[in-house]
Amino acid sequence: MGGSARHCHAAPVGHAGARTRLQETGDVPRNDAPEGIERQEMTGVTSGERFRSWADIQANAARAAGGFARLGIGEDDSVALMLRNDFESFEVNMAAGQLGAYAVPINWHFTADEAGYILADCRAKALVIHADLLPQVAAGIPAGTAVRVVPTPTEIGHAYGVPSDKRAPSPGVETWDDFVAGSAPNTEPPKPSRGSMIYTSGTTGRPKGVKRQPATPEQQAGAVAEIGKHWGLANDPSIVVLMNGPMYHSAPAAYAMQSARLGLAMVLQARFEAEEMLRLIDKHRVTHMHIVPTMFVRLLRLPDAVKQKYDLSSLRWITHGAAPCAPAVKRQIIDWWGPVITEYYGATETGIVVWHDSAEALSRPGTVGRVVAGATMRIVDEQGSDVKQGEIGEIYLRGPLYNDFTYNNDDAKRREIALGDLVTVGDMGYQDEDGYL
Repeated sequence: MGGSARHCHAAPVGHAGARTRLQETGDVPRNDAPEGIERQEMTGVTSGERFRSWADIQANAARAAGGFARLGIGEDDSVALMLRNDFESFEVNMAAGQLGAYAVPINWHFTADEAGYILADCRAKALVIHADLLPQVAAGIPAGTAVRVVPTPTEIGHAYGVPSDKRAPSPGVETWDDFVAGSAPNTEPPKPSRGSMIYTSGTTGRPKGVKRQPATPEQQAGAVAEIGKHWGLANDPSIVVLMNGPMYHSAPAAYAMQSARLGLAMVLQARFEAEEMLRLIDKHRVTHMHIVPTMFVRLLRLPDAVKQKYDLSSLRWITHGAAPCAPAVKRQIIDWWGPVITEYYGATETGIVVWHDSAEALSRPGTVGRVVAGATMRIVDEQGSDVKQGEIGEIYLRGPLYNDFTYNNDDAKRREIALGDLVTVGDMGYQDEDGYL
């Protein structure tokens, strides 16, 4: 791809932009590529008034991979990103994946000390960061970590109240645009992708990086099938995804990256705001979303007149997780949107282990579902023995597909949460007579 790395223009979702040189040059390794050249060129990501096709994102990722390789980044290394949801979030993830490096997203609320801990713990060789966030963490960036700065886009600046003069990179820093434009595309065969190293929330100490080895082709195929079954994401050109959950969390990151691999049309909401979300659903005919229960609560609080302004009939598959959802809230959102709501339970360490749909939510108020095929769950007492049906205990899980993991630089903590080949994140619960958790 020639020209500026930050190639974008205003367009509705699915706009067929100008053809890139991707098809003619074959610059882009196919690892992590959306399915089908035509799909790449006709669909992409819309953010505010900007649009970038998947083909352009892939071309930028190939150049970024070449640039990262020039910085000495390779297999098992780490590339950190402190970005709000933006086009570059995908480019960094894809570029790291081509080299067999981990993409390490950092919570953009973090202080210099908090971000510095993660950068040091994962030994990040590069950090890609929005311009307005750099002063917030600059003091914590380890020496030797290469920094590339992304201008903060207008819609993100507005959403977060960033003054106009804070959105541009400071003089003397290397921008992501220049880094990408000045790098030759990576032409080496793609290494097995390690995906993201997500750091846990750190509620019981410092955050811990969940680190996995690359999945086998069979595991990758199984993961695609599971995501299709439980999140509804598939190679379907009619799907339009709305993303407004931060990609520094594991589930939104996985949801967004699988949508990217499938080349699905995607809309980014810079920051969740209830009525604005309804407006985007109506405008772009959104079909699929991954959201959290607090969003349901805020949406339900909108006046009826606001709710009725927007056509939500395009919605087909809404996935939620991350926190319990009150039965009354679940019932009200299903009454409003229809039986399109699904819920899963799992963890960064395990992936999806338990799942249910709208009908089950209404018939079993308060459930998070039943164990999915291939997964394992035990509920145990303080001695590690299985509790009786209906008794509350600590929940231990193993997902159906993920490789086992380590906590980066903390094997002792990994052993501490284990029960055989199952792990716990400290949640308590019980199963009823039909296996519903």
